[in-house]
Amino acid sequence: MTKRFFIVTIILAIAVSFLPASIKLLITRYPRIVLLLPLDGIDNFLSNIRSQQTAYQNLAELTTQLTLENTQLKAKIQKDDFLATLKNPDLVHANIIARDNEVGIRFLTIDKGLRNNIKIDMPVLTAYGVVGKIIESADNHSIVETALSPSLKISGLNLRTNVSGIIEYSYFDKLRFKYAFAESDIQTNDTIITSGLGGIFPRGIVIGIVLNVKIDPTRFFQYVDVNPLVNFNGIEDVFILIKPVSFAAEPSPKFTRSRNLYDLKIETPTAPRIR
Repeated sequence: MTKRFFIVTIILAIAVSFLPASIKLLITRYPRIVLLLPLDGIDNFLSNIRSQQTAYQNLAELTTQLTLENTQLKAKIQKDDFLATLKNPDLVHANIIARDNEVGIRFLTIDKGLRNNIKIDMPVLTAYGVVGKIIESADNHSIVETALSPSLKISGLNLRTNVSGIIEYSYFDKLRFKYAFAESDIQTNDTIITSGLGGIFPRGIVIGIVLNVKIDPTRFFQYVDVNPLVNFNGIEDVFILIKPVSFAAEPSPKFTRSRNLYDLKIETPTAPRIR
């Protein structure tokens, strides 16, 4: 039986070899379709996967681009709002060209200097708040000592309760609000601003938000940790305040000269109180 099948197969093969090409294609068409159909299905499946992957990559790229544009737009709006809140400001914009590699960013180098009227002890800000102060100025660059430097002390004030203290570096990227009495009203999420004392930072610039408060009954002062609003690792540009400006200071009464105390006149400020 096997021998006969073999002989028949050989005869059919010889017969097919003598057939015209058109008939050969017609005979092998359907077997070819049946045999290649699974492969065609796999190829279509892989093509669909590749198409979907390309579409996903394009969508991810578009989403990333829109997110970046949205972030840049928010940053621009914050800067515009920041500048709009200043009263007759005299600010110099500067880009950060270098920063130290310590755990806390203690020093920054900016691309503005003496030629831009940048001098030592001028306050450095961003739209989020205090960055630090100028400690060295050359013709075309300056060094900024940031709030994360252990040697920089900033006179601070609790915006809600007017409790005063000193802001200084604590650990990593955190600050500490020191010398607040144990009975002082300080709570988590309170805003700490500059008090205006010390002659460098005008009153009302935001420093940070109270992270936690620890009260030790045996201690005279509280332990107040503050989270700065400025991201010292992420900032790319800053503003140097070259003219004293009051951001949120309480207006002080103006006294006029008089011959005696009974004729003393006090001029009450009409400016709105900023909170």
